[in-house]
Amino acid sequence: MKIYIGEKMGCDLNYMHSVLTDYLDEIGEIVDDVTEADFLVFPSSCCGSLDTIKVVVGKILHVISKKKQGAKTCITGCMTRNFANPKIASYINEILNNHFDYVFDEDNFVEIINIIAKKRVLEPDFGAVLFNDNKID
Repeated sequence: MKIYIGEKMGCDLNYMHSVLTDYLDEIGEIVDDVTEADFLVFPSSCCGSLDTIKVVVGKILHVISKKKQGAKTCITGCMTRNFANPKIASYINEILNNHFDYVFDEDNFVEIINIIAKKRVLEPDFGAVLFNDNKID
């Protein structure tokens, strides 16, 4: 399975990018070309201000527009939290609902690894080798 990891966007306190990169490198091939990827992961979605959100969303949507048909998308990071401002919340929810197959909040971002690992086992077209007589432990 080929995995594209979106660029790090956000503050220096955002450690999800490096953690996910390390784990995902163990379960798939990390690629730089989004058009080759079976799974696109955006691990560090910053949202310090509305202007920052618009810049980050613009970059992410540009990358997603290049994905191959059938590729799955996943996001985690600050942009997945609840927002008190209803205008910002509505804007972000629309983006998340319309462009991502999987959305994980910052506390559950490691679930991305579980989702990709399960897809690798369950879907041979993801380039996976099925283990244990095609059964999941």
